[in-house]
Amino acid sequence: KAISLLLLAATTFLCDFHILASAQDSSPLKKLIADLKSESVAVRADAAHDLARRKDSESVPDLISALKVETVGSVRDQIVAAIANIRSKQSVPALIECISHKSSSVRAGSIKALGIIGDVRASKTVIESLKDPSTEVRIAAIKSIDLLGDNAGLKAVKLLANDPEARVRNAAAECLGTNH
Repeated sequence: KAISLLLLAATTFLCDFHILASAQDSSPLKKLIADLKSESVAVRADAAHDLARRKDSESVPDLISALKVETVGSVRDQIVAAIANIRSKQSVPALIECISHKSSSVRAGSIKALGIIGDVRASKTVIESLKDPSTEVRIAAIKSIDLLGDNAGLKAVKLLANDPEARVRNAAAECLGTNH
């Protein structure tokens, strides 16, 4: 009987320990997700940066929600970088939506993320971004097309061989040189 009680106590202790350990493991993630809503710009940026390092796909919906409401460019850039680093295909529709954002850095970052994630659903939108007025966006689109390896995209990149911006022409030449 004493052994049964001892086993019961040990089992209860181990169950309690496991529950406590599980709660502690998810606690930092929950705190980082909550920090995305902080009033402090620095806290929001740090949270996005830390979520990028964790690469936890559980945070993607919260990162997408934060991206849609974030007003500070540097924090938006961190959020897009986090989404790209996690490489979750569930973020593709939200990133495609961000390509129409007024900020060229958000558009460029979203396009880069789409290239890194490598989902073909993004191909058409990335190709259309080759016409963006922003040099940075066009360069990001070229690099993403290079990562996606999309044949229609590569044909469209050829049209940028005469782009007025030298950096765009160079990126197009580099892309076409690696895909011949």
